[in-house]
Amino acid sequence: MPLTIYDFVKLDSEELKKVYEKLTIASDFIFSMVMRDKKICKKVLRVLLQKKLGKISQIEYQKSIDSAFASKGVRLDIYAEIEGQVYNIEMQASNRGDNIFKRIRFYQIALDSEAMKKGEDYDSLPAMTTIFICSYDPVGDGDYIYTYQNRFSKTQNLVNDGKTAIVFNTSAYKKAPNKELRELLAYLHGVKIAIRPGSLIEEIDNKVKESKNTQIWRDTFMEMSLRAQQFYNEWRAEGRAEGQHDASIKFARKLITESSFDDNKVSSLSELPIDEVIQLRSKLSQ
Repeated sequence: MPLTIYDFVKLDSEELKKVYEKLTIASDFIFSMVMRDKKICKKVLRVLLQKKLGKISQIEYQKSIDSAFASKGVRLDIYAEIEGQVYNIEMQASNRGDNIFKRIRFYQIALDSEAMKKGEDYDSLPAMTTIFICSYDPVGDGDYIYTYQNRFSKTQNLVNDGKTAIVFNTSAYKKAPNKELRELLAYLHGVKIAIRPGSLIEEIDNKVKESKNTQIWRDTFMEMSLRAQQFYNEWRAEGRAEGQHDASIKFARKLITESSFDDNKVSSLSELPIDEVIQLRSKLSQ
């Protein structure tokens, strides 16, 4: 289950410790910590994209981009630059019920906007590949991979805008064309597989164990929980000050767009009736 600050609301310290011990690579917290390793990140990209890549010149995890053109910013799991090209990798371990392709579009706009802030002209915008690793099928066609780029409607020729989006459906890992990719998608899906000595999966799995046993990452995890509690308390105070219903709608909107919670959990946390949550989610997905 992907972790956001909202996943820590109403958990005490002992519960948080239990959650931490159960984390896997499917958690965006652990995924980001593992993939910040340039060596592992490059190998994962090579297997996913099925091509050789150059040296990673820059890598950032949980990268925040403040949006100047919208009311919300973006936080990227992994941002990497390879030979002038940008790669954004996201772990999506549960279906949030939103339109993932519109979210990809928003992320790409945010990345383009940040590049332009640096004073570069349009021709200098880097080629960009956005990768979402999903534990479910967002299209419903049963494929393990969905790749799309902009094309001209008449000729179907590619538009030379440098943007590619790739969505992996790990539940269809058996359809991957080779053993290495099948193993990686299966592992990311949480399938217990035989880990071959010297394989990429062994390297990732060792990094996951190392990460979970690192005190500084445990501390980071606990700090995130404290921020969540603070946010939740501020929301409750805001509700008393400006009217509970308006505050509940505002909080429910954040939970729907920025967490993995289903409608029942959103309703419980925001204290908004379930029918209003369903209507709000439908409106936001349009």
